[in-house]
Amino acid sequence: MRDRDLVTKEEVKTFFQRKIKPKLLKLEADRKIVLRNLCLFHTFVIFFTIYFAQKYLVRSNDIEFVIKGILPAGLAIAVLGQKFIASGYRQRFKSEVIRDLFGVLIKDCIYNPDGKISSELFRDSNLVTQDFNIFNGEDSVMGKIGNIKVEFSEIHALHERKDSKGRKHVTTVFKGLFYAFSLDVDLKQNTLILHDQAESLLGRNLGRFLQKKAHHPGYELVQLESVNFEKKFVVYSNDQIKSRVLLKPTVLENLTTFKSKYREQIEISIRGNKLYIGIQSSKNHFEPKLIGEVINFKEIREIYDLVQLVRDLQEDLDLESLAA
Repeated sequence: MRDRDLVTKEEVKTFFQRKIKPKLLKLEADRKIVLRNLCLFHTFVIFFTIYFAQKYLVRSNDIEFVIKGILPAGLAIAVLGQKFIASGYRQRFKSEVIRDLFGVLIKDCIYNPDGKISSELFRDSNLVTQDFNIFNGEDSVMGKIGNIKVEFSEIHALHERKDSKGRKHVTTVFKGLFYAFSLDVDLKQNTLILHDQAESLLGRNLGRFLQKKAHHPGYELVQLESVNFEKKFVVYSNDQIKSRVLLKPTVLENLTTFKSKYREQIEISIRGNKLYIGIQSSKNHFEPKLIGEVINFKEIREIYDLVQLVRDLQEDLDLESLAA
């Protein structure tokens, strides 16, 4: 990679074609073996699940136990077995393909497929107000964009509770990609740029009324003049003046464009010298597909565009005046 903060999109595409695709071809033989073994394993599991279910029904006629016991057990064995059978293929894909791709996008990249960003950083962002007591993640990346330190990973934060009868209830608090960027200076203000549906669904007046009622302790609603931006985002800050200096037209335009392009729920928090980005998504990123295209260049382009977005934000931020 050249000595600069970001390669071009064409360079990334060229790297993908020349370096990554040949590796995917070498992995193709592994994928066929994994698919064959999975077919045999799932056939085995289905056969014996049906066999034991029929045998149990003949003996006891307890269909409830079959539905709540035997069938879920068969499904659990199938899922665990699939993970075990595909683990070697998955590990090679992560170490040979994903590691190289991140190395091109992120300077001084350190990639850990089993690591995750810390729960302390996740909490500090204030992007999630719900409590969580389970914090899982994978695909940890650390490095630099220009002189900005970045770390990110996939995160799945959940809240588990038990009701009065001892039954477990699990709620997803956040699932997706979470990024933490360290800026050069302390901006001495906190700003939240959150996903918003109130204005687009209910109109400007009623939407803003509901936005003002939203519970964000220490923050107040910041009203901006960009109609397109405010259809997609709502802004809260503890410093109206600094947040308006921060959110200049170019920043609003870049965020609106990114949101329109990818449609995921993107939210941003700026706290002192930290810039956090959370992108909620139901899909599992950076995993090899066993059927169809192993990896889609669209996923790589999305990461590239996010890196570009953050670099543009850095250039657009009036760091000296905000830090004063």
